[in-house]
Amino acid sequence: MKSLKDNPLLFLILFVLFVLCRQHFFFISFVLCTAFWYLRTKDKSILFVIVVFALSCVPIYETSYPKMTQGTAVTVQNNYAVLADGMQRVMVYTDCPLELDAEYQIQGTYQKITGSKGFFKFDSLTWAHGMGAYYSIDGTSCTLLREHSTFRHFLQKKIASVNDEQTKQQLYHCLLNIKTEQKNENEDFLYVHGFSYAGMLFVWNLILKYFLDQRKRNRILLTVNVVLILIYHAPMLLVQTLVFRLLSRTKCNSAQKTALGFSIMMILYPSALLSFSFLIPACYRLFFIIVKIRKRRHFLL
Repeated sequence: MKSLKDNPLLFLILFVLFVLCRQHFFFISFVLCTAFWYLRTKDKSILFVIVVFALSCVPIYETSYPKMTQGTAVTVQNNYAVLADGMQRVMVYTDCPLELDAEYQIQGTYQKITGSKGFFKFDSLTWAHGMGAYYSIDGTSCTLLREHSTFRHFLQKKIASVNDEQTKQQLYHCLLNIKTEQKNENEDFLYVHGFSYAGMLFVWNLILKYFLDQRKRNRILLTVNVVLILIYHAPMLLVQTLVFRLLSRTKCNSAQKTALGFSIMMILYPSALLSFSFLIPACYRLFFIIVKIRKRRHFLL
């Protein structure tokens, strides 16, 4: 595995290229990326690369026609929701938000989600797959069965009872990441890509900084991170933050942590590769690694 330790960024680049191309050019991209790695390293690390590439192709959620008759609302927005039953998820198109974490009965015919191809076009297929949904159904086919007393459901009820409409919309944004009809491009960008979750951890860190040292603060933030993942059903940005918090405790260097962290994310969230919640942290970390490498080279010269 010495080749992987010495060439972590090369592995990350090849993995990214494979994930980007595999949907349309699976065989060619697989052969070219693995062959390039083997010609570059010429050791048994190629076996690890093949296993990782193969793991990234295994869908986390069921892709077959749904057999669901009822499901739990795990994701809710104004015009759609995602209902889950075990490893099966379906997209439900609605006129108003469903009850978070409530259970719904489903009656009707599912339609396979299709997308439009082309550059600079919104790809509804990739967007839906990123949430684990491969089929959709109209909201009129869903009937509320029962509500569950979860933290998110409690928050949704409390926010709905707020009288001031502007305050209500802001609370929906910040605490539940539910997009409202009030349009603000800057706010929508942050909330749609999950940065409100990262903001929660930032606020916690800001408060604790005045009372605790770095070591104790990191332990509390790690616990808060895990709790938020459980409450909000593992949004990518929170999982990504947790992965890098755990990697920060290892003896790996910056390049190794970055390659390992984003490789884990591409296996867990393969459809999110081109999302801003993946690209912005990736560019941020890679920028500082490149700057560090350049400084080291200038010092040696």
